[in-house]
Amino acid sequence: MLFAPTLLLVAIALGDPTVGGPPVDTELARTLLSDLGIRFSADYGKHFSVISDSADQSANIMRTADDVYQRVIEFAGRLELSTTRPGKKMTVVFFSKWEDYRRSGAASGFSVNENAPGFFDHKSGVCYGYDYANSSLMREKRAVLKTARAKFDADRDAGTLNSLTEEQIGQRLAAIVQMTNALFEHESLINQTVIRHELAHQSLANLGIQTPRMKDLRWLCEGLATQFESVSGINANRLADFRDIDWSDPKLTVRTLITDSKLLGPGAEQPSVGYAAAWGLVHYLINEKPREFAAFVRLFQQLPPDGTSPAESDKAAFEKCFGKPDAKFQLTWLEYMSALK
Repeated sequence: MLFAPTLLLVAIALGDPTVGGPPVDTELARTLLSDLGIRFSADYGKHFSVISDSADQSANIMRTADDVYQRVIEFAGRLELSTTRPGKKMTVVFFSKWEDYRRSGAASGFSVNENAPGFFDHKSGVCYGYDYANSSLMREKRAVLKTARAKFDADRDAGTLNSLTEEQIGQRLAAIVQMTNALFEHESLINQTVIRHELAHQSLANLGIQTPRMKDLRWLCEGLATQFESVSGINANRLADFRDIDWSDPKLTVRTLITDSKLLGPGAEQPSVGYAAAWGLVHYLINEKPREFAAFVRLFQQLPPDGTSPAESDKAAFEKCFGKPDAKFQLTWLEYMSALK
């Protein structure tokens, strides 16, 4: 059910517009809809409120959000992690246009990147995203594709293609089809990967699995979120990036990964390397050391012990649960990862 800003009060008066699930965060929805303007409306599901200027995208985001949330619940159940169910529906704002997304990011204090179309605002609890298909890069690629199609049609109409063999004509057509498919696959991959990643942060945080005490453990926070980027099976894109990592580089070891937050996030020299390494480490720990990993997460679901700095307690917690992050640990981890398919 869709509600424009002017109808929001009606929806509030009627109560939760869906059957089951927590109530809508009406104050937040009212504020967002008022700020965003009349092009935006809200779609309410069991666990999420999706505010968007595209009905088609809103429905897709709702399905994706529900899928990610359910997978996080299943993950927590498998590891017997305690969860706290959200008191209100989680809110997602999705934009069709980059400029709207950029302005919203700036208002939230985020310096957003056009090629990374999503972020989770821990302060407000809102997940933001925009349609990567409308990025400058994708518009440029579509323009190139349009030109190639127009050139083929013009050559056909002018009879220029008559001088070519059927095989040569087929090759030109195949190249255009390949460009079309590659463009669609790239758009879908970026939209899916980024929005699922940010929705995972949102669900993990709202369920009490990713806690404020983990804020300095970039490898853990990002490694957890990357577990939910793929729709099913292993995260093939992160696995491919992982296999490209040069582990002879002393700047990247299991020890630096868990102690140097600069390897991930804003300002990272090679963010794809950091994220792939974090994904690989968390994937390994979840599957090979599930009890130890659950115990490690539980430590950070609790308040920090008095008299210890976060850095000291974080390092001690890792060694307590998994042992020393030394060359032997790294060798065992990399051997496990090399066998993944």
